[in-house]
Amino acid sequence: MARYFFNVFNGSGLVEDEEGQDLPSLSAARDVAIEGVRSILRDDISYGFIDFAGRVEVLGPDRRALATIAFRDAVEVRGLAGVPG
Repeated sequence: MARYFFNVFNGSGLVEDEEGQDLPSLSAARDVAIEGVRSILRDDISYGFIDFAGRVEVLGPDRRALATIAFRDAVEVRGLAGVPG
């Protein structure tokens, strides 16, 4: 197990993950990041908007970035003409 950290960059600025989470692999950390993005987007929807401009950076134990999950890549947008998906 390794400790991964998830820094969120969005309209509110940077929210640094100080605690991290022990996970078995980078793949598992990416899954956690995607679910985190989806949770953020659910909150956005409850306020009447969606902001796809954000991202989550997955950091390893040494705090180096290992992966970036763009908000727009965590969901599939359907039914909107002219919106790239």
